[in-house]
Amino acid sequence: MGLSQLNGKIYMVIRDKVEVFDISGKKLHTLATEGNKYISTSENNIFCSKYSNDNVCCFDMNGQEVWKFHNDSLQYPYGVANDRSGNVFVVGCKFRNLIIIQYDGKTYKNLLDLEKGSSPHAICYNEDKNTLLISDDKECESMKGDWPELEEAVGSNDGTSHKINHPCENQFNSGYSQIHFIHTQVIIDTEK
Repeated sequence: MGLSQLNGKIYMVIRDKVEVFDISGKKLHTLATEGNKYISTSENNIFCSKYSNDNVCCFDMNGQEVWKFHNDSLQYPYGVANDRSGNVFVVGCKFRNLIIIQYDGKTYKNLLDLEKGSSPHAICYNEDKNTLLISDDKECESMKGDWPELEEAVGSNDGTSHKINHPCENQFNSGYSQIHFIHTQVIIDTEK
Protein backbone atom coordinates (compact mmCIF):
# COMPACT_ATOMS: atom_id res chain seq x y z
CA MET A 1 0.00 0.00 0.00
CA GLY A 2 2.80 2.46 0.83
CA LEU A 3 5.22 3.86 -1.74
CA SER A 4 8.22 6.17 -1.47
CA GLN A 5 11.27 6.99 -3.57
CA LEU A 6 14.74 8.16 -2.64
CA ASN A 7 18.01 8.42 -4.56
CA GLY A 8 16.85 6.35 -7.52
CA LYS A 9 15.31 3.63 -5.39
CA ILE A 10 11.64 2.83 -4.92
CA TYR A 11 10.46 1.62 -1.50
CA MET A 12 7.16 -0.23 -1.55
CA VAL A 13 5.13 -1.97 1.15
CA ILE A 14 4.13 -5.36 -0.22
CA ARG A 15 2.50 -7.95 2.05
CA ASP A 16 3.69 -6.20 5.22
CA LYS A 17 7.34 -6.04 4.15
CA VAL A 18 9.32 -3.21 2.56
CA GLU A 19 10.57 -4.16 -0.91
CA VAL A 20 13.32 -2.03 -2.47
CA PHE A 21 13.50 -1.68 -6.28
CA ASP A 22 15.69 0.25 -8.67
CA ILE A 23 14.15 2.64 -11.18
CA SER A 24 13.86 -0.11 -13.83
CA GLY A 25 11.75 -2.21 -11.44
CA LYS A 26 14.47 -4.72 -10.53
CA LYS A 27 14.04 -5.92 -6.95
CA LEU A 28 17.16 -5.09 -4.95
CA HIS A 29 16.24 -6.48 -1.54
CA THR A 30 13.54 -6.94 1.10
CA LEU A 31 13.52 -5.37 4.55
CA ALA A 32 11.90 -7.51 7.23
CA THR A 33 9.61 -4.92 8.78
CA GLU A 34 6.20 -6.33 9.62
CA GLY A 35 2.73 -4.82 9.74
CA ASN A 36 3.45 -1.67 7.75
CA LYS A 37 0.88 0.20 5.73
CA TYR A 38 2.28 3.59 4.70
CA ILE A 39 5.91 4.58 4.24
CA SER A 40 8.18 7.59 3.91
CA THR A 41 11.96 7.70 3.46
CA SER A 42 14.82 10.01 4.36
CA GLU A 43 18.55 9.74 3.71
CA ASN A 44 19.07 7.43 6.70
CA ASN A 45 15.66 6.16 7.74
CA ILE A 46 12.41 4.56 6.68
CA PHE A 47 9.26 5.65 8.52
CA CYS A 48 6.24 3.35 8.55
CA SER A 49 2.79 3.54 10.03
CA LYS A 50 1.36 0.36 11.47
CA TYR A 51 -2.41 0.63 11.35
CA SER A 52 -3.05 -2.69 13.11
CA ASN A 53 -1.28 -1.74 16.35
CA ASP A 54 -1.37 2.08 16.27
CA ASN A 55 2.41 2.42 15.94
CA VAL A 56 4.72 4.57 13.86
CA CYS A 57 8.17 3.05 13.48
CA CYS A 58 11.51 4.35 12.28
CA PHE A 59 13.91 1.85 10.71
CA ASP A 60 17.44 2.32 9.45
CA MET A 61 18.15 1.46 5.81
CA ASN A 62 18.94 -2.14 6.83
CA GLY A 63 15.51 -2.64 8.38
CA GLN A 64 16.63 -2.39 12.02
CA GLU A 65 14.16 -0.59 14.26
CA VAL A 66 15.50 2.75 15.53
CA TRP A 67 12.40 3.83 17.46
CA LYS A 68 8.72 3.04 17.84
CA PHE A 69 6.07 5.63 18.68
CA HIS A 70 2.80 4.66 20.33
CA ASN A 71 0.39 7.08 21.99
CA ASP A 72 -3.36 6.97 22.60
CA SER A 73 -3.74 10.28 20.73
CA LEU A 74 -2.85 8.52 17.48
CA GLN A 75 -5.08 5.64 16.51
CA TYR A 76 -5.24 3.92 13.13
CA PRO A 77 -2.27 5.81 11.69
CA TYR A 78 -2.37 5.99 7.92
CA GLY A 79 -0.31 8.42 5.89
CA VAL A 80 3.21 9.27 7.00
CA ALA A 81 5.67 11.89 5.68
CA ASN A 82 8.88 13.42 6.93
CA ASP A 83 10.50 16.82 6.56
CA ARG A 84 14.14 17.72 6.00
CA SER A 85 14.73 17.99 9.78
CA GLY A 86 13.68 14.38 10.40
CA ASN A 87 10.31 15.22 11.92
CA VAL A 88 7.55 12.79 11.02
CA PHE A 89 3.98 13.81 10.18
CA VAL A 90 1.24 11.21 10.59
CA VAL A 91 -2.50 11.31 10.03
CA GLY A 92 -4.69 9.34 12.41
CA CYS A 93 -7.88 7.94 10.94
CA LYS A 94 -9.84 7.31 14.15
CA PHE A 95 -9.46 10.79 15.67
CA ARG A 96 -9.07 12.55 12.30
CA ASN A 97 -5.89 14.26 13.41
CA LEU A 98 -2.44 15.23 12.22
CA ILE A 99 0.50 14.84 14.59
CA ILE A 100 4.18 15.60 14.33
CA ILE A 101 6.72 13.28 15.94
CA GLN A 102 10.15 14.70 16.62
CA TYR A 103 13.13 13.05 14.89
CA ASP A 104 13.99 10.94 17.97
CA GLY A 105 10.50 9.42 18.26
CA LYS A 106 10.07 10.62 21.85
CA THR A 107 8.32 13.98 21.56
CA TYR A 108 5.11 14.64 19.66
CA LYS A 109 2.49 17.30 19.23
CA ASN A 110 -1.05 17.15 17.88
CA LEU A 111 -1.08 19.73 15.08
CA LEU A 112 -4.61 19.54 13.82
CA ASP A 113 -7.95 17.96 14.69
CA LEU A 114 -10.48 17.69 11.89
CA GLU A 115 -14.23 17.77 12.32
CA LYS A 116 -16.77 15.19 11.26
CA GLY A 117 -16.98 14.27 7.61
CA SER A 118 -13.25 14.22 7.06
CA SER A 119 -11.18 11.11 6.62
CA PRO A 120 -7.46 11.93 6.40
CA HIS A 121 -5.70 9.20 4.52
CA ALA A 122 -2.41 9.97 2.80
CA ILE A 123 0.07 12.76 3.42
CA CYS A 124 2.96 14.19 1.45
CA TYR A 125 5.59 16.76 2.39
CA ASN A 126 6.75 19.07 -0.41
CA GLU A 127 10.27 20.06 0.57
CA ASP A 128 10.58 22.83 -2.03
CA LYS A 129 7.47 24.65 -0.80
CA ASN A 130 7.60 23.55 2.87
CA THR A 131 4.03 22.37 2.43
CA LEU A 132 2.05 19.40 3.68
CA LEU A 133 -0.55 17.84 1.41
CA ILE A 134 -3.22 15.78 3.13
CA SER A 135 -5.50 13.56 1.10
CA ASP A 136 -9.03 13.03 2.33
CA ASP A 137 -10.50 9.78 0.99
CA LYS A 138 -14.08 11.00 1.44
CA GLU A 139 -15.63 14.04 -0.10
CA CYS A 140 -16.60 16.42 2.64
CA GLU A 141 -18.22 19.78 3.00
CA SER A 142 -16.08 21.37 5.68
CA MET A 143 -13.05 20.85 7.86
CA LYS A 144 -11.91 22.99 10.75
CA GLY A 145 -8.80 22.85 12.91
CA ASP A 146 -8.97 23.53 16.63
CA TRP A 147 -5.72 25.50 16.88
CA PRO A 148 -6.50 29.09 17.89
CA GLU A 149 -4.28 30.27 15.01
CA LEU A 150 -6.08 28.23 12.38
CA GLU A 151 -8.76 29.81 10.32
CA GLU A 152 -11.68 27.74 9.22
CA ALA A 153 -10.90 25.82 6.03
CA VAL A 154 -14.01 25.13 4.05
CA GLY A 155 -13.77 22.14 1.73
CA SER A 156 -15.83 21.36 -1.32
CA ASN A 157 -16.77 18.43 -3.49
CA ASP A 158 -15.04 19.78 -6.59
CA GLY A 159 -11.52 18.52 -5.88
CA THR A 160 -10.10 21.84 -4.76
CA SER A 161 -7.23 22.33 -2.37
CA HIS A 162 -7.54 24.46 0.76
CA LYS A 163 -4.57 26.12 2.36
CA ILE A 164 -4.12 26.76 6.08
CA ASN A 165 -1.22 28.97 7.14
CA HIS A 166 0.17 28.68 10.64
CA PRO A 167 3.30 29.66 12.53
CA CYS A 168 6.34 27.43 12.54
CA GLU A 169 6.72 25.26 15.60
CA ASN A 170 10.23 25.99 16.88
CA GLN A 171 10.15 23.06 19.30
CA PHE A 172 10.15 20.71 16.34
CA ASN A 173 12.30 22.82 14.03
CA SER A 174 10.13 21.87 11.08
CA GLY A 175 9.86 25.23 9.32
CA TYR A 176 6.75 24.23 7.38
CA SER A 177 4.26 26.94 6.71
CA GLN A 178 1.19 25.53 5.00
CA ILE A 179 -1.14 22.57 5.08
CA HIS A 180 -3.23 21.75 2.02
CA PHE A 181 -6.28 19.50 2.18
CA ILE A 182 -7.04 17.69 -1.02
CA HIS A 183 -10.48 16.18 -1.46
CA THR A 184 -10.88 13.09 -3.60
CA GLN A 185 -7.09 13.09 -4.02
CA VAL A 186 -7.00 15.74 -6.72
CA ILE A 187 -4.14 18.19 -6.32
CA ILE A 188 -4.80 21.76 -7.34
CA ASP A 189 -2.17 24.07 -5.91
CA THR A 190 -3.52 27.46 -4.87
CA GLU A 191 -0.07 29.09 -4.95
CA LYS A 192 0.10 31.99 -7.45
